[in-house]
Amino acid sequence: MKKSLVKAPLVHVVLDLKFAELPSLKNISEELENTLHNKMIEIGFPEIIRSKIEGFDVTFDAVTQNFTQEKHNTKRLLFRAAGERSIVEISSTSIQLKATKYTSFEDFYRSFEEVILVISEFCRLDKTVVKALELRYIDVIVPTKQYNLSDFVLNSYLSPELSGKFKHLQGQKVTVVETDVGQLIVNFTELPTVNGKVNQILPQDLMEADEKCTLIIEGQTEWLSVVAPTYGLLDMRHIHPFVGSPLFSIEHVENKAQALYQDVSDVFWASLSEIALQEWEVRGV
Repeated sequence: MKKSLVKAPLVHVVLDLKFAELPSLKNISEELENTLHNKMIEIGFPEIIRSKIEGFDVTFDAVTQNFTQEKHNTKRLLFRAAGERSIVEISSTSIQLKATKYTSFEDFYRSFEEVILVISEFCRLDKTVVKALELRYIDVIVPTKQYNLSDFVLNSYLSPELSGKFKHLQGQKVTVVETDVGQLIVNFTELPTVNGKVNQILPQDLMEADEKCTLIIEGQTEWLSVVAPTYGLLDMRHIHPFVGSPLFSIEHVENKAQALYQDVSDVFWASLSEIALQEWEVRGV
């Protein structure tokens, strides 16, 4: 029997398929964009967003011993669902699905698979070499009532207690493990509440640079009146490298996605205390 939480702390999920560069997705014609847009509307992503973000390339000159920076713009093509709770980002080397509304992994993966099958109609994805599949979950661990963070998660995640004369700013514990399917990175950040409120709910690298492409994250009322001095961000990234650069196979992707999820799910449930399960109302499905 699977478990779920009525008051789940999950705020963001990302599934990212990386592959060798596809020229047909690098410079998409306006006609192809419109055709792709129509298909994305059919599977629940009606809003098309064309975005550019600034980046920098850093080069080092061995002769002069100087570093130089060159600014560039990266074009992005995105399709967002109604309600602004999920979005697809397509590039010449990656297909990403991001969501802030989540019911189950099965529903989430089904949506991801629909996106892949739509894109396969417009490019030779079946002839493409796949490089990696990454699954990422972000949970905001906020103690309720009179409890502290130590009452909700494993003590091994928490920062050491220093002298009382210091003000806690941030604690961080990163663990990297090898699994049967790839590499799992568990990053737990302990943050201070600000005037009894949760201040940050995403890692810096997941904060969207373009306001046009943001997603709505539904907060919890408990986040506005926190008694505990700190709360946590549990960031789990599980990455499967496709060894030997095999050709794309939807069955292969599905099997690896399920394996990635199972490991992340096991770590999540093992991280929580009985108090957290009671406060968040665990139930069987």
